[in-house]
Amino acid sequence: SHHGRSRVRDRAVEEIELSDIGDTPIIYNEGPRMHSTVRAWIDAETGTLWRAEVTLKAPRDRRNPTWLRIDFVPDAALNVVVPVTMRERFNWVADTGTSVATYTNFRRFQTSARIVPQ
Repeated sequence: SHHGRSRVRDRAVEEIELSDIGDTPIIYNEGPRMHSTVRAWIDAETGTLWRAEVTLKAPRDRRNPTWLRIDFVPDAALNVVVPVTMRERFNWVADTGTSVATYTNFRRFQTSARIVPQ
């Protein structure tokens, strides 16, 4: 569903949300059934994904839901958007944890070959 308009890193974006309905989950794990919500912040003109978020909530779990968000930025050298940060809040046994990862120094790995006749 269309969740509205907002801004990510000073860019106008459309927020799209997908949520579990019915018996088939978006995300399946081997444990208890989790309710999933997936959100995307997308530039409507270019289709560029600027942010993605997944929220998982177990039934009857009173803690905050497990949550993961990734933000993307353009990389001029590669001419693509790349992930720049990932933030996470997760539930583990009887506790909750958080993490933040940052990504830098993106490179394109290339190789070249030539065919040599026998």
